[in-house]
Amino acid sequence: VDSNLMPIVEAARDLGFLVDVVNDDLCDLIVQWRGVTELWEVKTPKGTFTETQERNRAKGWKIRTVRSVDDVIKARREMG
Repeated sequence: VDSNLMPIVEAARDLGFLVDVVNDDLCDLIVQWRGVTELWEVKTPKGTFTETQERNRAKGWKIRTVRSVDDVIKARREMG
């Protein structure tokens, strides 16, 4: 678990996202905003993807990388 996971979860919930912490090989979070659901992978600023995470992305999974509270704010803007 990345050290910034809980601050990101708290920020997302404070902004109105529904958040489920799954923390598995596919993603760390399942989030929803106004009916739009996304998979989020939380990484520290210098964190890298595991081999499994790279393979999942290569398969076509669309997973947003979130490294900071600013990324949460950006996601909300982009999701409408």
